[in-house]
Amino acid sequence: MPHYYTEPKVTVLARPSFAEPAHLPVQWQGESTDGERLAEFAGRLCYMSQRNPASRTTRDYLENIKKQGHGSVLEHATYSLLLEGISRSLTHELVRHRAGFAYSQLSQRYVDESEAAFVIPPAILGDDALVAQWTALKRPAACCRTPRRPRSW
Repeated sequence: MPHYYTEPKVTVLARPSFAEPAHLPVQWQGESTDGERLAEFAGRLCYMSQRNPASRTTRDYLENIKKQGHGSVLEHATYSLLLEGISRSLTHELVRHRAGFAYSQLSQRYVDESEAAFVIPPAILGDDALVAQWTALKRPAACCRTPRRPRSW
């Protein structure tokens, strides 16, 4: 029996973890996350300003970096997310506009989707009759989705 999603589910799989090198200590000001510290460290390394001559907090420093157009240091803080319950058309748009992102996506050719998950279109949610019709149409389609055999690599 297929699974039906009515809303997206997001799981954080990985997040930044910063380990400050002992030989390049930064004079930190204010609270910050590992991702923010990683970005600040990268920026300070570019200018060798670990002593924090302007006595900026991490947040102030990062705001200044953005104003200066040096946003590349922000790219060091990366997250890995598992997105479930989103439509294939949305994933295509995400992949199409992929700057700064990396994607791995379920293969529709090599995965047995006889127990596939479907996203119920938001436009029909709340109308039980339409959801029932839509589900009735999807059920037989799910049973027919069997994987192709991959050619030898």
